[in-house]
Amino acid sequence: MGLLRHFVRDDRGHVAVIGALALPILIGGIAFGTEAGDWLVEKTKLSFVADATVLSAGQLYNRGKTEAQIATILRAKLVADGYPDASLALNLTYPDAASDQITAEISYSPDKYFAQAIWDGAVVIRARTVAVMEGDEACVLALNPTASGAVTVGGSATMSLTGCVVASNSSSTSSVYMGGSSTLTTECIISSGGINGEAHATTQCQKNRTYRRPTPDPFADLTQPATPGHCHNPPNFNPTGTYSVSAGCYDHDFDVKGTVTFGSGVYILDGADLKINSSAIVTGTDVTFVLKNGAELNFNGGATINLTAPEAGSAEPYPGILFWGSDTNNASHKINGDASSVFAGAIYMPDDAVEFTGSSGMDSACTRVVADTITLSGNTGFETDCSDELGAYDLSTAQTVIIVE
Repeated sequence: MGLLRHFVRDDRGHVAVIGALALPILIGGIAFGTEAGDWLVEKTKLSFVADATVLSAGQLYNRGKTEAQIATILRAKLVADGYPDASLALNLTYPDAASDQITAEISYSPDKYFAQAIWDGAVVIRARTVAVMEGDEACVLALNPTASGAVTVGGSATMSLTGCVVASNSSSTSSVYMGGSSTLTTECIISSGGINGEAHATTQCQKNRTYRRPTPDPFADLTQPATPGHCHNPPNFNPTGTYSVSAGCYDHDFDVKGTVTFGSGVYILDGADLKINSSAIVTGTDVTFVLKNGAELNFNGGATINLTAPEAGSAEPYPGILFWGSDTNNASHKINGDASSVFAGAIYMPDDAVEFTGSSGMDSACTRVVADTITLSGNTGFETDCSDELGAYDLSTAQTVIIVE
């Protein structure tokens, strides 16, 4: 009995016993720590994957893929790279009226090995990347979705644009056409289809961009003013006369001759053409011409024209818009300017064909032309500088994707 009591009191082997009892916990802790470290490595890798995913999403978006198509393509790529289909979640958001951001959020649950023996909780690895879409501003934009030569520069016409690009929403293989001895100088050409006659163009971008998503119509949400119950007749112009015209509604054609000053404000031309004859001298500041019911512009060569839209922040209701055709106007406009002609502001004709024609040219301070189709023919020269001011409306084309977060 004495020996037994001595054995019980002897503590020299307790360390071994405690060590034996603690060994599984120690090994489990090391295994769990190793696995947790692997999860941290996977999270870092997923951050890089999210970066690549948001860039790919932006490029596919620029090329006109739908949101559903983009999600399908990128999810399939992630699964092919080894991410588990069952737990993989991919959430993409795109620019809207309130934000120019595009985001990619990716998450999945990795398999657990040692960790599952001591912990039954769920492990979710997540990564999120935010990018912004920064696009080039256009000063020539054709809205027609299918027309061949939606933007055409032909004959010996010259177009020189500073601080902006040429864009066409047509999916035609000749969405932008340049022919004859024409020349086009711009920062870049961006087309939803192809470009025909690219050798006629001088651009600053590394490569003109074809088969890109359509450029949103910057004025699409605007509503034209209603035609009042009573409209006026314009003056009976005489080549030697001097006239001052007030803003308002007109339902008879303008046949402008002589020296004419348009007062500031909105001119509603309800089925009334605006014709400016050669040798006429026409000026107007802070003016907007609203064209309805087939109203047309017809400006003859030799006229001296200086018309300026209201500036951003103006008290006038439509800053930045000089000529504005309704979306059902269905007309053709011929503008044969003069070397001294200036059109400052937007020429917005979403349902109409706009043609700059003749043998003269014009220079302007940021004229933006947005129309169904746009044509330069003959010896026309069109030059505009939008490096400082593009007006009150965003005219961003298919954009560059830049990671910011």
